Amino acid sequence: MEFMFTSCPDICPATTYNMVLLQDELKKQGSFGESVQFAAITFDPNTDTTEVFADYAEKMEIDQAGWKLLRGDETYIHEKAKEYGIGIQRLEDNQFVHTVTSLMLIDGKQQIRKVYRMGEEMDNSVILKDINTLLKEK
Repeated sequence: MEFMFTSCPDICPATTYNMVLLQDELKKQGSFGESVQFAAITFDPNTDTTEVFADYAEKMEIDQAGWKLLRGDETYIHEKAKEYGIGIQRLEDNQFVHTVTSLMLIDGKQQIRKVYRMGEEMDNSVILKDINTLLKEK
């Protein structure tokens, strides 16, 4: 799971790109969409409308059969992010600053099992290994 926004100029698209690479590898393994699902929750639901998310998904090659692009009331989303240890502040230019840039591995009981760096610092081989380890625990 990642918290993101589609107008993010750097870390969000880099993270999504890496997640798509993971998606493709998990599809080869036959676990994407069934045993493994991704979630991206927007900080900016006013901008990230259903249509914007659809365009973003197409542009980034997101397979929505196993990937949920979630939006809701901005106040509620910011409260939820805070529960995950992420503080968010909207800037005047409609961009966001957030305290944590983390990708989270969450198990079937909604427990955070591991937290990873986002963007260009992601190590997909480690994330894939951890996902497969978690799948074996079932």
